[in-house]
Amino acid sequence: VQYIEGLPLVEGVNGRAEFDENSFDLFLETGRLSKLTLHEGTINLKDLSGDTTGDFAFRVSGPISDTLWVIDHDPLNYAKKLEVDPSDVQGDVAFDLNLSFPLIQSLLLDDIQIGVVADLSNISWRQALLGLDATEGELHLALDNKAMEVDGRMRLGSTPAELSWKENFPASAPIATELSLRATVDDVGRAEAGMDFSPILIGSTPLEVDLSSAGRGAATVEIRADLTQASLVLEDFDWRKERGVAGSAEARLTIENGALIDLPALTVIGGGLRVVGDLDFVADNAFSGANFSELSFGDNRLNGSVHLVDDGYAVLLRGESLDASPFFEEEEDDSKTKDATDEALPPLSLDIAVDRLKLGPKRNLGQTTAVLERDALAWRRVIVEAEMIGETAEARPKLDIRFAPVPEGQELTVLAEDAGVALRTLDLIDNVIGGTMAITGKKASADPEAPLEGKVLVENYRVVDAPVLARLLTLASLSGMVDTLSGKGIQFDQFNAPFVYDQGVITITEATSRGSEIGITLKGTIDTNTNMADLDGLVVPAYTINSILAGIPLLGDLLVGEKGGGIFAATYSIEGPLDDLDIGVNPLAALTPGFLRNIFNIFDGGGTAPKEDPNAPGAPGQGSR
Repeated sequence: VQYIEGLPLVEGVNGRAEFDENSFDLFLETGRLSKLTLHEGTINLKDLSGDTTGDFAFRVSGPISDTLWVIDHDPLNYAKKLEVDPSDVQGDVAFDLNLSFPLIQSLLLDDIQIGVVADLSNISWRQALLGLDATEGELHLALDNKAMEVDGRMRLGSTPAELSWKENFPASAPIATELSLRATVDDVGRAEAGMDFSPILIGSTPLEVDLSSAGRGAATVEIRADLTQASLVLEDFDWRKERGVAGSAEARLTIENGALIDLPALTVIGGGLRVVGDLDFVADNAFSGANFSELSFGDNRLNGSVHLVDDGYAVLLRGESLDASPFFEEEEDDSKTKDATDEALPPLSLDIAVDRLKLGPKRNLGQTTAVLERDALAWRRVIVEAEMIGETAEARPKLDIRFAPVPEGQELTVLAEDAGVALRTLDLIDNVIGGTMAITGKKASADPEAPLEGKVLVENYRVVDAPVLARLLTLASLSGMVDTLSGKGIQFDQFNAPFVYDQGVITITEATSRGSEIGITLKGTIDTNTNMADLDGLVVPAYTINSILAGIPLLGDLLVGEKGGGIFAATYSIEGPLDDLDIGVNPLAALTPGFLRNIFNIFDGGGTAPKEDPNAPGAPGQGSR
């Protein structure tokens, strides 16, 4: 039986007919259309003497792939309109088909009134959505000339989902496709869809997905997720939202020809986190950039952007506060420690301007601007201009850090208007009050392994409650100075320390620190790789008195032995782990008139450290510890 020209014939038909001069009715009992079975049907032809019309009603069941094959013939072409390959879809269908059209020679699709109501079972569809196979589908379908609607449930990959799909056929329809999915997606389901967000997102998330398309390969997708039963972890920033804490995410995506083009709206909220922004993508769904109007979590209150540039990232951050403390904390878990030489990192540039920069507990900078540039091997440029939080509420001493390329290598400059505040803020030393600090250095080449040779100069500062210095003075029997150290502190005029930094080892050559009450020299090494120190030097108490006595004619010569010598001096050594230093002092050297030549010339910037006679009483190794 031919019902529409172009569609496959119904074969093997059994039934009966009734007719008169104006109508013809055919009652079908059995039939076959490809692998589809006709269970019953009627064909009613009316007004045979005039404008004849035909009404067709069939009840059919069989494989859905054959159903799609039938309706993909001219003039219907429904499978092509749905962009479905009939061979990709398997399962069973039982449907009622109703057709009504005029019996004319040149029949157009718009002349055919069609109605289908179908139940689909055990449906599978290869790569139905996001590259996932749909299986175990139990669906209900309704179709007419204007639209097709499908509702039911199926499994996408391993994830059970509820589906609602509407396809609007008229070319004039403002929306061609409407698709809604409801599912609870776990870690496995996200990974199957190519959206593995672990370890940032772990756990099950109820999900609502609504897709709309005007056709021509373009679609907009709205996604809403309940994150309450999932954990969110930003490990690098030491922040997390535990399971059970309320959270949500919303996103709007733009898709063209199956490719993710951009994500113009993204909002994530939960556990103190609030992210509002958009993401950009290029070919093959590759990330190309993101902009954030709001990025808040922990002590971070920011806005900014990150973009992929020349196989690296360009990051811009602005806002009220940035918590950089996780990047300055000492790594305690050896399993997380990485040797920078073992893994090349992507190039990175940072452009930062914030009102407050947190470096650690009670260690904050005020208004800070920073430009940092790193290639795959090392930081090449660091420019920081910051206001430090001074000793008073109003004080805002400046801190400038510059590490930049020069034609013959790289240069370092650190200038601090308050040395004590700078050293505490940078978590270097807690026992310095006031003073100014200048650190200068230079690398002879741009090689990351090239040594940095430089000098530290601190002027007009006090030292208070310094445990290592207190132990040193105690062992040198200078209890009065220990009391001063624990009280108002010991005043120094200048600390001058030439150094070389080479692959984690700091070598100090003849550092000197002088004040009216004491003078100290220091030399040796500090290995930051092993946190070990090997240092020694001189302690010269009552520096001013020594200088005065040494300057008295005749008396100075008798006590000192020669011009420029010191009367009271002790040698010391500091060795071992930085958190458990072993301090040795030789106070007997202070009793030897004329011992230690050129001490004060060193503090004035001339001369070299005198060498002690190893056979003298109280030589190093024979003193107090």
